[in-house]
Amino acid sequence: MCRIRSSRIASSTEPTTSSRIARYRVIRPVSRVWSSKMNFVTLTSTERIASNGRVVAMFLSVAPAVLLSAGFCCTIARCLSATCMGIMLAVAVGVAVALGALGVLMASKKAPLWIALAAASVALLCALLIPSARWGFYACVNTVIARVNSICELYIPLVADAGLLCEAVSLAVLAGMFAGSLAWLFANLSVSWPTLLIIVICGSASMALQLGDSAISMTLGVAGWLVQCRAGELRGSTVGLPQVLFGLGGLCAACGVLFALIVALVQPLPEVSALSASAVRAVQGVRFGDDSLPEGDLSQAADMNEGESTTLSLAASKTLGDDLLMKGFVGTTFDGMSWGRGDWMSYEGKWSGMRDWLRQNGLTVAEQRAAFDTEAEREGGEPVEAVEISVNASGANRRYTYAPYTLRSLSGADAMLTGSTMLSMDLLPSKAYRVIVDNVPVDDVIADSSWLASSKSDYAKSERVYAAFVRDNYLDVREEERDAIDAYLFSSDSWDAGATVSDTAVISRVRTMLASLAGQTDNPPTYTGATSFVAWFLGTAHEGNSAYFATAATLAFRSQGIPARYVEGYQAADDQLAAAVGAGVALNLTAADAHAWTEIYLDGQGWTPVEVTPGYYSQTLDADKIIDVGEAWSNGANDKTLDAGSVAGQAEDKHREDVPVMYNIPVVAKVGVGLIGTAIAALLALFIRRFVLRARRTRAIESDEQDICVPALYGYLALVMNQSGLDAFDETKPLDCLDAFAAVFSQIDPWEYRRAIRLHQAYAFGGRQLKPNELRTLRRFTERLHRSMPAPQTVIERFRRYMLHAL
Repeated sequence: MCRIRSSRIASSTEPTTSSRIARYRVIRPVSRVWSSKMNFVTLTSTERIASNGRVVAMFLSVAPAVLLSAGFCCTIARCLSATCMGIMLAVAVGVAVALGALGVLMASKKAPLWIALAAASVALLCALLIPSARWGFYACVNTVIARVNSICELYIPLVADAGLLCEAVSLAVLAGMFAGSLAWLFANLSVSWPTLLIIVICGSASMALQLGDSAISMTLGVAGWLVQCRAGELRGSTVGLPQVLFGLGGLCAACGVLFALIVALVQPLPEVSALSASAVRAVQGVRFGDDSLPEGDLSQAADMNEGESTTLSLAASKTLGDDLLMKGFVGTTFDGMSWGRGDWMSYEGKWSGMRDWLRQNGLTVAEQRAAFDTEAEREGGEPVEAVEISVNASGANRRYTYAPYTLRSLSGADAMLTGSTMLSMDLLPSKAYRVIVDNVPVDDVIADSSWLASSKSDYAKSERVYAAFVRDNYLDVREEERDAIDAYLFSSDSWDAGATVSDTAVISRVRTMLASLAGQTDNPPTYTGATSFVAWFLGTAHEGNSAYFATAATLAFRSQGIPARYVEGYQAADDQLAAAVGAGVALNLTAADAHAWTEIYLDGQGWTPVEVTPGYYSQTLDADKIIDVGEAWSNGANDKTLDAGSVAGQAEDKHREDVPVMYNIPVVAKVGVGLIGTAIAALLALFIRRFVLRARRTRAIESDEQDICVPALYGYLALVMNQSGLDAFDETKPLDCLDAFAAVFSQIDPWEYRRAIRLHQAYAFGGRQLKPNELRTLRRFTERLHRSMPAPQTVIERFRRYMLHAL
């Protein structure tokens, strides 16, 4: 009977003892190779061959952390002063070295992790609670906001009084502690992909926003990641310090090559820059569309009226009393070659918080003329008729929301109404929108606003503040342009610079002199640059289109103390618009209707368009508001000046005393700090949860009581099987998935899995205690099964496995 049973066993599918031994001779070398490969990914292997010396172990722990912390410091180098940068770097490296030493010297391997987490948390908390450190943090936030504003052409308010450069030593120390702690934590993770992910995110952000030495930071970060990967392979081996140093030398050479490549990307060749600029223009063309307007670039202005396709379609509900100017691009700064939309920093410093304050007090820059009409009506003036206009910007550049000066409301589009230019705020701006405008007669474009000088209304108060801001920012003229303007337009032979004249006198003078020195043409010579544009235009070219005339006039008005800005958009003649309204159709505008003009600021009523191109003077000035041209040539002083306070620059400047003092932190900074704190807290909570789960599982698996360790081992095995995508696995029938097991875990013989399950079944159903060697077999097999898990297919699966299940 025994012979028969033995023969059955021998003939069964189970391998014999000799075949097992032979197979193990094959499996064990493969297992060692696989284990050495897995050390590249995980530090949790229990199959240690030998322990490194303490010096080598400390070096393997410290080297990647030091490189990562130095890379992070370089990432934000331009947010800190040189002194703070040096302190932060020294503290970060010191903390990384200290944590590495603790990790080697302390008996508990978990204690350094908790110490690092505690140090990072304390540093973050102190940075928010200590006043000097908090204001230093706000300065760093301001630097980031400033770069975003400059690159993305946005306006996000800065934190008032925080500055743009952190000089707080306390923040440098705390930031160094935070950077060193996190660098050591990431360098000692059981997987290396989070480190690479953080390096890519931080390095890309620093490169895009130009916050630091991007090439150095990226090189140090990638070098730290490579050292981390190599350290994972060398931990537990018999490698000595000379071998480590030799390998580090080769790694430094590779990092040198990497540094050169990164420098080439950060500071690309002109061809690469041109290609990148072309790609940006292509993306913007898809997003906003395009038209012939030069957007302030005078080198492109000569072709602004070329094209026959429809750009804007206007459908008005009523006839308007004047030509309709659809305002788009607004230029506030001139560099000799082109107009810029303005420096967002003009809204900071003493003007910080002004735009929000103005809006809260009833003044929105884009709707200021309508607000003035409402205020005038409240003071007993005549009501102004409202007209609704439907706009379809099918062929225009939808980066700008085109609207008239007398805008009262906008619907169907989201635009920035508080800045100089009505920029679209939509990701993909809508082509169609509606505006309601005031129908201001042509004779009332320049209105009497002297009554506002004694008004105490919210509008009057906020308008005085904005008028002071305007005079503080829109009077700049380059010296080369000022000299040319004095020579060509305000020569001392025919203009008394010391006399007091009205703004309308200056307008008349500029119109007359421009018309006498240059002619209007739709095909002007191309401006390629000169010492002075005005000198080139009036002394050499002698002809130009509306962009040339508007540029010269804007600079001339500024030189005479009149706040002025350059504007581009489209002009719809009143007779054409009236004919379209009568026929009940939309008026289509083309590139032939593209136009440029000047706007000046008049106290009380705001920005007012002024035509200076010969043949486009639809705006007339009353006889008692304009100086005779002959008188201007004689002395420029014998005109009838407007009443004080009716035009810019005539009333006493008492505006700045009304400017509100803003010390409150903008919402964006509060939200940013809150989001950063929440993200860090959530990340720390997930890591803490992971450590707790792993600690509990390890304690249960290593327990001497089999009623604790064996169920824990089976739960561990079941978790690994389920998270490996083995759908055929059933905890109640674990042997039914042998074929699927062989396909998923190709490095493990299914016989080993079967043997482990048999041991679990013997304990669970047979009621016998397992022998010590059987327990060791289960522990080693389950750990090996964990290390042999197939790689996750998605980031979500990887996150779930790493964070939620602590695998």
